[in-house]
Amino acid sequence: MVPGARKVVRQVFPGETGRVTTTQLTFRGYDKAKELENKTSRVLKALEAVERDAVMAKMEDYRTRGTVRLELAQTPKKSGLSGEDVKHSNIKWADVLEAGFRGGVVTIGGLDYIRREVDGRADLSPQTRNALIAFAVRYAELGEDGMLSAMSRATFFRHKKKFLDAGLRLDDVCTYSGEMDLRPVIRNVRAG
Repeated sequence: MVPGARKVVRQVFPGETGRVTTTQLTFRGYDKAKELENKTSRVLKALEAVERDAVMAKMEDYRTRGTVRLELAQTPKKSGLSGEDVKHSNIKWADVLEAGFRGGVVTIGGLDYIRREVDGRADLSPQTRNALIAFAVRYAELGEDGMLSAMSRATFFRHKKKFLDAGLRLDDVCTYSGEMDLRPVIRNVRAG
């Protein structure tokens, strides 16, 4: 997501936050429904019925629409941000988003795509096919952090390597499938 990065730390939390970090930039994507759910779960009990219903309706609206928040933070280590950096931050944000998402259109296969890919592979044994699908389903449910807490690092990375060696992409490990067109967002931010 952050183009030209040499060392990228990618942290993905199940269904809520994807983060890509370099020394100069941090890019985060949030599932707004999951984020709101996590932020309000403890507070909801203390709210009055009308307020609670409004928050629940907003969460459902975010979930139905598939609303996400994309956040880009410039974090220069050697010098502070200049006035020019701030003035043209919308252009920088749009450029990074466009380069990181291959022109602004992303096709996501989803778990159904992974199942079809794995089931269509004659070169894999039935046990290997089952293991790859099980890995994808569990990864979609738990995320990388959850997987690492549920199993040893060696086991996780061994399964992850087999998954990637089979030509499968971790980006497809989600319940959504389809095309995300970010070009209207990029255009509006650039014009901003």
